Amino acid sequence: MRRRPGLSALWSAQPKPTAIVPMVVMVLMSCTTGSRTTATRTPPVTKTVSSSRTLSARAGSILWATQAGPEPAAIVPGAGSLWVATDIGVSRIDPENGRLLAAATVGAVGSVAADGNAVWIASYADDAVARIDPGTNRPLWSTEVTAPTALAAGDGEVWAVSPTTGLATALDARTGKVLAEVAFAAKPRHFWALAGAAVGAGAVWVTDAPAHQVIRIDPTSDRVAARVDTGTVKANGLAVRDGAVWAIGGHTLVRIDPSTNEVAASIQLSMLATAISTSSDGPWIAGLTSKGGLIVHVDPATDARANVLTTPGQLLGIAASKGSIWVSGRQVSGYPADDRVFRIDPASDQPGPQTSIDAKAGVLPVTITRGLRYSTDEPCSDQPCNQTLDVFASAHVTGAPVIVLVHGGPCAPGCQGYLTQLASVLALNGAVVFNIDYRTEETDEKQLADLSCAIAFARDRAQRYGGDPSRVTLVGHSLGSIQGGPLALNPTAAAGPCFTSKDGRPDAFVGLSVGSDVDAIGSRPRRDVPVLLFAGTADVDRFQRSMQDLQRFLRSRGVSSRLTRVKAADHYTVYDPGSWVPTIPAILALAKG
Repeated sequence: MRRRPGLSALWSAQPKPTAIVPMVVMVLMSCTTGSRTTATRTPPVTKTVSSSRTLSARAGSILWATQAGPEPAAIVPGAGSLWVATDIGVSRIDPENGRLLAAATVGAVGSVAADGNAVWIASYADDAVARIDPGTNRPLWSTEVTAPTALAAGDGEVWAVSPTTGLATALDARTGKVLAEVAFAAKPRHFWALAGAAVGAGAVWVTDAPAHQVIRIDPTSDRVAARVDTGTVKANGLAVRDGAVWAIGGHTLVRIDPSTNEVAASIQLSMLATAISTSSDGPWIAGLTSKGGLIVHVDPATDARANVLTTPGQLLGIAASKGSIWVSGRQVSGYPADDRVFRIDPASDQPGPQTSIDAKAGVLPVTITRGLRYSTDEPCSDQPCNQTLDVFASAHVTGAPVIVLVHGGPCAPGCQGYLTQLASVLALNGAVVFNIDYRTEETDEKQLADLSCAIAFARDRAQRYGGDPSRVTLVGHSLGSIQGGPLALNPTAAAGPCFTSKDGRPDAFVGLSVGSDVDAIGSRPRRDVPVLLFAGTADVDRFQRSMQDLQRFLRSRGVSSRLTRVKAADHYTVYDPGSWVPTIPAILALAKG
């Protein structure tokens, strides 16, 4: 039993059932500090792994390849499924056939842990750890943990590691209650410091890469029991199995003997290790080389290479069990999309069957098509091009509402990426979304021309992605809202030279965070364009006032409009899919007419 109960976790209320893809509600808490002790270490033994063989989609070992979402990374098995952390949430995959079972958009997930039928995720950006119910794929609870970058579960507890605070936080696996916080670092680390965590061999293990240490925590006393010096290795990944603790860092795999808390072997990998997993036949490590991905299997009895496989592209995550391994990869040649999860038969050297990638087995409900040019008004041969867009579309939709997202600014080319999560959520809920870039540092006339061409392009291409070209909604955030209002509502707003002669004006308008200039809209705005406005009560005062001024103006001119003030939301969380704000359901309802 623990010496102290720790802090009480605040509970997130379960939202009322809606048609919106589930999103985790993150909850705020405060922090306390634990204690630590030290131990001395001996120098490691160094060994080298060499030689390899190649696997490919055509030659045998890849059993299936599944599109799992943008930037797939950490993979863990649990509750009869594979759980994959992505840049927009967590994807659930059938480990046998690669079918995508669920894709919850909850914001960027940096780590996943599983134990039996329970699954937990960590969001660095949202300062939270949440438990996912595998029966409903919805959150059961969410607890604040500052900037968690690694998770480990076992013995009824979940441990979240935060290099930023230097704390390892123990949560009750069932309730989310904070049980203890143990200070494992002498001082907080940089926010970008990577961390690893594992439970096993009677302890909790945490990496402290800047200190070149692996930390052993006693989960009964909530104290640091030992500090294992890893020499020159900055360990950032851990796995525990069969009486051995395995740590990766840089180009090295380290084996720690938990009976002595000392490094027993240091194995050179000839790659930059990115992820590690263990099975009954030993550790499997994924990594990067200048020529692509590499998978190394080490014999735990001899610390020697048992198998090495090369893959095209980059490998970022790995999970292993006897007879199969699963890896996540990017920029994988031979596949139509570059973000994939693969199942590999490590024992096969013979050509095997190739599972078709279609909507019925293993395709993420959203397909992303990037970098389409929508205007001819800017040369892009010798400079980054602003006049491009990305299309987000669900598989096999027809007659879907079309939404054009317009980001804020001014900013450099490519900054529409911060709306990727919003675009994915809207697409997951049945819309075809065009997330556009435009020339934010040019004149108002050129910005409006870009927006008009993007609307016209969306109408021209909508049916290719299952969209309805007769119903296009412009959703503008910040500067995008300022410029989107005149384009939508001013009957005389100018258009630009476009690829198509389709109508470049939207059929509906949503403004987020900042109101449009009423002078730019004109004294006689269009009345056939419905308008929704959203302002966060925690945003700066002048932005809130601009929304209120625009709402009063539109009502005085007979325009159908509604202003929603989102409680406690700021300039960005006013539309945040990671919070239960009313913005997204309202946008979808307006877009669907």
